[in-house]
Amino acid sequence: CWASQDITGVAMQPDTSTSSEKPWSADSQRPIYHVTPGPNFPSWLNDPNGPFHDGSVWHLYFQYNPGAAVWGDMHWGHATSPDLAHWTVHPPALLPDMPYDKDGVYSGSVSIVNGRAILSYTSVLGDNQTQSFAYTPKGGKVGWDWVKDPSNPLLSAPADSVNSDEFRDPTEFWHGSSGELLFAVGAGRNTGKLGEVLMYEFVGSGEPGEGGYVRERGTLYEGTDLGTMVECPDLFAPPLDGRQQVQTSSHGLYSFAKGNSEDSVWLLKGSALPQRLDLYIAGRMNQNGTKFTSLGGPARLIDGGSIYASKTFPGTDGKRLWVGWSPEEQPDDIASKRGWQGVMTVPRELTLSSDHPGLLLANPADGYEAVRDGAAFEASVKLDAIEQTGATLAPQGELDTLSFHARIDIRLSRPLEDGESIAVGIRGAQNGPEATLQDFNGTLVKLNDKEMVVDRTRSMSQGSISEQSMPLEPGIGQVEMSLLMLADASLVEIFGPKGAAVITTRLYVDPSMNSIA
Repeated sequence: CWASQDITGVAMQPDTSTSSEKPWSADSQRPIYHVTPGPNFPSWLNDPNGPFHDGSVWHLYFQYNPGAAVWGDMHWGHATSPDLAHWTVHPPALLPDMPYDKDGVYSGSVSIVNGRAILSYTSVLGDNQTQSFAYTPKGGKVGWDWVKDPSNPLLSAPADSVNSDEFRDPTEFWHGSSGELLFAVGAGRNTGKLGEVLMYEFVGSGEPGEGGYVRERGTLYEGTDLGTMVECPDLFAPPLDGRQQVQTSSHGLYSFAKGNSEDSVWLLKGSALPQRLDLYIAGRMNQNGTKFTSLGGPARLIDGGSIYASKTFPGTDGKRLWVGWSPEEQPDDIASKRGWQGVMTVPRELTLSSDHPGLLLANPADGYEAVRDGAAFEASVKLDAIEQTGATLAPQGELDTLSFHARIDIRLSRPLEDGESIAVGIRGAQNGPEATLQDFNGTLVKLNDKEMVVDRTRSMSQGSISEQSMPLEPGIGQVEMSLLMLADASLVEIFGPKGAAVITTRLYVDPSMNSIA
């Protein structure tokens, strides 16, 4: 995105310096099993870019400033994982080294088409945003070696309708029967204050030295549901009831060569400006994949917390995965002193609810299990017993303190009754052994049959202490109410029942604030 201002597994930098030479390694606020910026210090991380599987390992790229812990000088950072659980951070994969992208290589995507890797990105020169492409050269290593198209930039903003500084973040999603690659670009219309997603067709050999070209395919979406500028758009059809709605190629691109049912439910996701929220709307696609029609109703939140510029990507066996950037919630002059800023969430698996049309469910991807049972979690607790205090149900268990890097799994095997709620205190300090939740100095996570809330007003966090919330649609908790929390230093990811509500929150407290209640 444009700004002016390991998932589970240890994602440490591949250098050999001692811990005394790495001040960030002793920073109690830096997560240890989520991807954070590297390998340079100081450095900055924002939008995830182009996640894909090359047949052996997962690649995750991200917006990266290798020279300072503030936004600027955008490169594509690079991390890899064998299992979506244990990550290694590498030197940058894409640099701003051409005249047309000297002011930044911004967000984009990676796709495998006919055995070749194609990378699309926003190339920036001054305020002018254009779209450019790169490929894996012959004899090169997929995911590691990139050669930029000699004809770059291949696409400029439509001069009559879109400002050149509001045209970015290409995302490929459709592989046509003739081998064409359709991709969408987010935009802001310069008249009428409408957000747009524009559709294009890329045609190219993917060979260095042989330039590609782009054709217009029209306007995929226009409206205000996703803001007046749609950043980081994504269009996808998540599995429903355990089955794929739309067939995909071997590398996850949707393919109308295999048919597209007009009954399939598609989701159009955008990072909305000026709201700075990640939102999605449900709709239908036409047969050739060039027009999205909303089913109606308001846009829904993907995450009710500290998330922006997220990215979906194809998983294995038809799954759809998601990863998001969690920005720091401290002023730059405070956060940058630590020498790093920005964290990736754990990858999440996305599915559609079978009971609530168009409702997205998000839960930790399978790779999370590889570390959940391993050493990356210093402590883990599963609490089944619930103590009732009036209308508030508080979890009870042997653990009354919680490691700074841990998980909490709470399940109530009955639906909540009217007026009841579950409340859990985390990252806090209790006032004596007989203290109640009302006495808890920390963050309260509250769940009822209508919403999930993270109340940070008594958190003593050295950052934002605003309340965060996400609605629950009626009936979601009728079978089982549950909370899953992944705590990792200053980052806590909270999953409500079925993944129907998710809140990512940032808490900057002393490690001694480890009580739960």
